[in-house]
Parts: sequence; structure tokens; C-alpha cells
Amino acid sequence: MRGLQVVAGLVLLALAGSAAAGPAPSTGTYKVREGETLSRVAKKTGVPIEALAKANSITDVNYVRAGRVLTIPTPGEPSPAATAAPLPALPSPEVVAGGGRTHQVTAGENLAAIARLYDTTVAELVTANNLKDANLIRIGADLVVPGPPWLCPVQGAHQFSDGWGQPREGGRRHLGVDIFAARGTPVVANVGGTTRHSIGAIAGNGYYLDGDDGNTYYGAHLDTLAPAGRVDRGAVVGTVGTTGNAKGTTPHLHFELKPGGGPSVNPYPTLHQWC
Repeated sequence: MRGLQVVAGLVLLALAGSAAAGPAPSTGTYKVREGETLSRVAKKTGVPIEALAKANSITDVNYVRAGRVLTIPTPGEPSPAATAAPLPALPSPEVVAGGGRTHQVTAGENLAAIARLYDTTVAELVTANNLKDANLIRIGADLVVPGPPWLCPVQGAHQFSDGWGQPREGGRRHLGVDIFAARGTPVVANVGGTTRHSIGAIAGNGYYLDGDDGNTYYGAHLDTLAPAGRVDRGAVVGTVGTTGNAKGTTPHLHFELKPGGGPSVNPYPTLHQWC
């Protein structure tokens, strides 16, 4: 006879009867409720958070979607997901954005003219480019032009870790870093540039920032968005939220870095440097 026991949303199936019925099943299920975290589910079910994460192929323990049905392993027995082959690592170059930009030297230019163009000084150009002779620059050379310091995109109490490349539902990869903060915390332009909105089922309220430094930045799951257009460094572009497929999770900003407007690379080194 098969018995059914329901405890705080946890459904456990138990086999009763003769030895011929076989061993008890090794797993149950739990449906994540609105606002719950994996840590809270672990406390309710009595299963360590590490075991829950392993049984459900969860690599970011700070992210669990409301409504997801989790596999709950029986302590001491292997989880069904334990033998699943891991996805290959997602390569990413080490890029640290710095708020500056580059200038390609053309015929007839000198450092003084370039400094006036970008409202900087010859001395700063010399230091930024390790030049030995301020009077000698090569045509076609790419000079680093110092700019204002890069700003952390979340201006308020926050926390984040390196979540680059972690697997997501549907065979997707996490192509950014989640910056966790209280709902409504300001999200700002980390550099000056132009913003455009991107709203969809996954991103929720999202934005692109085409930065003056030549890079493009992307943020998602915002609670609110400011009008798109030209923005100065530090201008508020929205607020932290849980829109899109982040509904039911801890409020956060999904943040991506696209050098030169190309494919996303791991933004963690840049965030670690400036946030």
C-alpha cells in the first residue's frame, strides 16, 4: 500500500508492505513559494542547502524561481542529478573596464591637441600610455584617454559573487553577474553614454547603455526604468527589482559587459575593481 504524507508543502511518497515492495524511494518534491530562498527550503525540508543545490543542478544558491518544483533527496542517498554531466566551462577574457576611452592618432595631431579634445592634460596622457617622449607619437597608435572613474551600477548596500557562465533553465548560460540589493535601490549609469530600453519576458525591465568608453552595458530585472536617451555618468537609469523571470527571487540587477559592443564577457573583474 502506498501512503501519502504532506508536511509544509513537502510531498513525500513512502512505500509500505512486504520486502518484495522494494526500498523506499529516495526523493520527494517541493514547490517553491513566492519570496522563498533555497536556504528557507533547506530549513523546511531538513535537507542541507548543498544537497538541494546538487540534486537540482543549482549552481547559484541565491537564485531560485517561485513555482519551481525541486527534487528533495533523502539524506544519505545519491540524488538523481548527481551523475548528470556538467556543462562545459564558458570561456571569458579578463577585461576590466575603467571609464576611459581610446583615441587613434591621425596625421598632424599632437598630444596637446588630443588633450584639448578630451578635456584632459598632456601629463595625464603621457602617464596613461607610458610614453617616454611627449613630442613623439605614432600615427595610427591607439592612445588611452583617461576618464572619470567607473561607477558601480548599483548605488546602495549590495552584494554579488562571480556567477558568470552558470547554467540556467532551458539550457541557457548566465552571461552576467547578479548584484543583490533592496528593491528600489538606484541603478545608475556607470559611465556616460546613451541608454535604450529592452523589455521582455526574461529580462523584464531591461536597458542597454552604449558607453562613451566604447563598451556596451546591459542590465535586467529592474523594478522601474528612467526615460531612455543621453545620460551622464551617475545618472539614475532605474531601480533594482524582480521583473521578468526573476519574479519571486531576491531583488537584484543582472549586469553584463560587452566590450566594444560585442559579445558579453565576465563583468566580475570590473565589478570587483569598482564596486
